[in-house]
Amino acid sequence: MLVEMLVDYLTGYSSRERDEEEEEEENSDEEERNGIDVGDISALIIAGDALAENFPAIGSGGNGCDAFEEEYSLEAEKRREHDAQQLTWSLKELDVLLSMLCSNLDVFLMPGKRDPSTLLLPQQPLHRCLFPFSQTFDTFHPVSNPLQIDINGTKFLGTSGQNIHDMQCYGTCDSIECLELTLNARNLAPTACDTLQCFPYRDKDPFVIADCPHVYFAGNCKEFKAKTIHGSANQKITLLAIPSFQKSGQLILVNTSSLDYEVVQFANDTMNFDSSNTSL
Repeated sequence: MLVEMLVDYLTGYSSRERDEEEEEEENSDEEERNGIDVGDISALIIAGDALAENFPAIGSGGNGCDAFEEEYSLEAEKRREHDAQQLTWSLKELDVLLSMLCSNLDVFLMPGKRDPSTLLLPQQPLHRCLFPFSQTFDTFHPVSNPLQIDINGTKFLGTSGQNIHDMQCYGTCDSIECLELTLNARNLAPTACDTLQCFPYRDKDPFVIADCPHVYFAGNCKEFKAKTIHGSANQKITLLAIPSFQKSGQLILVNTSSLDYEVVQFANDTMNFDSSNTSL
């Protein structure tokens, strides 16, 4: 239900209104009250785990012969067949939703820990053949994790959250503190490749932050947090710890001109706006 509401919102529809005239009036009042114009939303970044809990989890297994028998037992084979069917269905459903979004705005799809991509960081983009409908749109962009892109002159840098989660295993910092720490250290993943799985590298560290971003984010965090910091050269950087949409129902809007942000909360067929910061 939350995903359908999100698609309706981003494509300009709203399931709350039944009468077309009332919808226009309410949308006009809502935009004036909240400062939000859906038509100004030009791009959507999906920060990993688009398949959420539907992607088959990796079994913990055991040791020795017991693990071998468990892996190749009849029950395990049936479970893998079920997981494969579930993944196929989930990909088809995701493809349909993405194609609806791509007809209205640019969509940047990042892989996450539970998505069918490489396990090691940097994760490679999800293959376009997995999305037969969405790949027909020029606005569909499967991208890597970490991601660095430019949208309307604003530099976005972010991950699907694996780097932040791994850091929190060895300290008491929350997500936004970890983001600030990695930005100051100019390294996206300071725990790679000790405790965070990544591709081996020798001459060049792929996680070094060479250019200062305007927006630095991490997906799949426990809760939404944000912070604005300033660099030594008077740079303004907005830090965003973004929670899973499936669990939180929160869409984060960022104004690429002012770098202000706003939270749109989807829940129980309603939308609430947090206007504590400037809206898009």
